[in-house]
Amino acid sequence: MNSFIDIHELVTDGSVWLAIIAINMTIIGLTSLAESKSVIGIDYGQYLIKSYKTFFGVKIYHLLVIFALINIVSLFSMFTTVYSVRVANLVILILSLAFAIYYFFSYVLIKNPRVKKQIYMDELLGIYYDSNDKTNFKADVITGMCNGWRTEKRISSNLISYFDKYNSESRDVFCKIFSPTSVIYSRSNAVKRYWLKNYNLNAFNYKSDSGGVHISHEFFQMYRYSELQEKWLLEVLNLFNKEYSANFKESRVDNIIRVLAHVNRFGRCDNLYGYKFLEYLSIYVCDALEVLVSVDQEDFGKVRREKEAFLLQEFFLYIMNTLETRRDPLFHNVAVEVCKKLIVNSKYNRYFDCNDKINLIINSSKGMKGDFIEGFISEVVYNYISSGVEVKYSLNELKLLISVKDEDDAIQKIKHELYSSCPNL
Repeated sequence: MNSFIDIHELVTDGSVWLAIIAINMTIIGLTSLAESKSVIGIDYGQYLIKSYKTFFGVKIYHLLVIFALINIVSLFSMFTTVYSVRVANLVILILSLAFAIYYFFSYVLIKNPRVKKQIYMDELLGIYYDSNDKTNFKADVITGMCNGWRTEKRISSNLISYFDKYNSESRDVFCKIFSPTSVIYSRSNAVKRYWLKNYNLNAFNYKSDSGGVHISHEFFQMYRYSELQEKWLLEVLNLFNKEYSANFKESRVDNIIRVLAHVNRFGRCDNLYGYKFLEYLSIYVCDALEVLVSVDQEDFGKVRREKEAFLLQEFFLYIMNTLETRRDPLFHNVAVEVCKKLIVNSKYNRYFDCNDKINLIINSSKGMKGDFIEGFISEVVYNYISSGVEVKYSLNELKLLISVKDEDDAIQKIKHELYSSCPNL
């Protein structure tokens, strides 16, 4: 009876052996194809060969060396006449061919998910760790960030450069490495072992008292050096202050506080100070101010009031610093409308009312100069007075802030008449 495969022929035919060895060695050479790929700015091919570790911590590089040695030994074994040795070598060659095919399709032809995860871990872990060291950054203090410190490791320039482009790919990667599901926040055994093995430390605890997790320090470190600061700030707010925080909305207040603080202290890109960014940012500010304290206790209301005071101080400071330095009429118009909404609309005045806000704006403007600042204060105070709320400031104090230069101008004339008819202010 004829068999479909002649095993004896396979064992004795040297051309079959040469074909398998040629395929195996060609596949090793095709590893160079992986070098055309990158993951968050890291050369995928180089990382795969030099750094990636498979099971039991064995590097791919070492497996490929063993793989090449097997093929070399098999090549010389072709000349043996011992049948059992030829059979054993053929089996080993077939197994190595199976490995080569798996390696090519799983690691070379595509970006292997396990390799990408290891790259993410190497790039993002080991920067901020849990310790008793307290922060003096007020935004972190007021939002209840846990104690911790930073190692000598920094976010790599490769990763920073990668996020200097904004497209569907970079947004997708950004979601994977900086969202609440990122490896940064993972408490899995694998991540714990990674920290202990490489740093002998515990990862920074980002757990929030409001629920969920805080925006990571790793993100803000990347933000400081990015050329697209405004885009990634809005992306991170989109990730943390929408669907994710549906069950713990109070965390939205903490997130916007820390974002505003980093804008004021580390913002440097021109688009951060454009009217479009202000429009988008104000949506998150208003959304945070709408959130109600879930526990109806005086202490919680007091904490919330302190948070709102700091949030609004940072927001108004951002607006007025921009008006003073940029002198952009479009930004001015949007700023007036946003502040009018925050002051007049009662749903934003539950814990920090309109009188508190106007006082905050007035105090924040002290020491600032320029027509845009005067115009902004004038418009905001006018909207405040005309809203019908009880005004707490004297007319002389308001007149020092509002400069009525041209009474022929319609809006200035209305203000002038309004102030003249309110002698009790």
